[in-house]
Amino acid sequence: MKRKITAITLLLLLLMQTLTFAMAVPSSTQKNLPKLILSDYSLSPEHPKAGEEFELTMTFYNTNEDYSARNIKVTLINESSDRDPGSFGVFTPIGSSNTFYFDVIEAQESTEQTLRFDTSSVALSKNYSLSVHLQYENYQGVQLEAKEFVGVPVMQSPRITMDDPSVPAEVQIDDGINLSIGFYNTGRDDLKNVMLETSGNFAADPARYFVGDFASGASDVFSTLLKTGEVGELSGVVTITFEDSSGQEHKLEKDFRSNVLPSSDAEVSPAENASLPLPMNTLLLLGLLILLILTVYFWLKWRREKKAQKVRNELTIDE
Repeated sequence: MKRKITAITLLLLLLMQTLTFAMAVPSSTQKNLPKLILSDYSLSPEHPKAGEEFELTMTFYNTNEDYSARNIKVTLINESSDRDPGSFGVFTPIGSSNTFYFDVIEAQESTEQTLRFDTSSVALSKNYSLSVHLQYENYQGVQLEAKEFVGVPVMQSPRITMDDPSVPAEVQIDDGINLSIGFYNTGRDDLKNVMLETSGNFAADPARYFVGDFASGASDVFSTLLKTGEVGELSGVVTITFEDSSGQEHKLEKDFRSNVLPSSDAEVSPAENASLPLPMNTLLLLGLLILLILTVYFWLKWRREKKAQKVRNELTIDE
C-alpha cells in the first residue's frame, strides 16, 4: 500500500513539473503571432489649417518574419477633448468613413492608406491626436488588437485688422503731425512678437511700438508724433509684423499722406513780397497822384495856349 502511495505521489510531482515547464515555455501560437504597427505617416499639408482640408497617409507594417495578419480592420478616433456636440470632432473624414479594411498583410510587408479630412474652422492652434485602432487575426483566427497615435498640428490662419492711419489733411510745419492707428487681432490664433513701425520723409517719435504677445480678440493703438523740415507733401507707411503660433512671420502695411504748410509767422522774402497784391490804400493814393499830374499837365497846357492866343490878337491889332 505504501508503495502505491509513493508511486502516485511521484507521478503527481512529475505531472506538476511537466505543467510548470509547459507554462514557462511559450507555445508556438504565442511565438508566431503577427504584429502590426503604424510604421510611418505623413500629412499634406504638414500643418493643416482650421477650416481647410488635409490628407493623412499611413503605412502599416507586419513585423513578424513568418506569419501574415488577416482580416484587418483599422478605425481612426479623434482623441481630442475639443469636440463639437453631435459632430465627429475636430476632424471629419471626407469621401469615406473613419474605418477601413485590409484583407491581408504578409509577413514583413507593409501597405499604405490615405484618408482625407476636413478640419473644424473653430479648432484652436495646437497639436491634436488621432488614435489608430488595429483589429486583426492570425492564420488560426486568433483575434489581436493594437493601438497607435497620429499627431496633427492644426494652425489657425492669423488675422490682424488695421485701421486707416489717422492724420490731419493739412498742418503747419511748426506744429508736427499726430499719427494714430488702431489694430486688432480678429483671428483665433494668439500672435507673438507683434511690432509696429512707421517710416517716411519725416522723423517719428517714437518710430516703433513693440507689443509682444497679442491674444485673440485683443486690440491696441499706436500713436506717434511726426516732424518734418520741408513744406509740401508728407508721406509714409505704418508696418506691423508678427509671428503666428507656428513661428511663421507675417507683415501688413498701411500708407498715409498729409500736406505741410508754411508757418503762419514766417518772414516773406522780397521776391515773394513783390508778387503780393497791393493794398487798397496804396491803389487809392496812386490814383490820386496820377489825377493830380494830369490836372497840372492840362492846366499848364491851357495856360500856354491862352498866352499864345493873346499874342496873336495883339499882332493882328497892330497891323
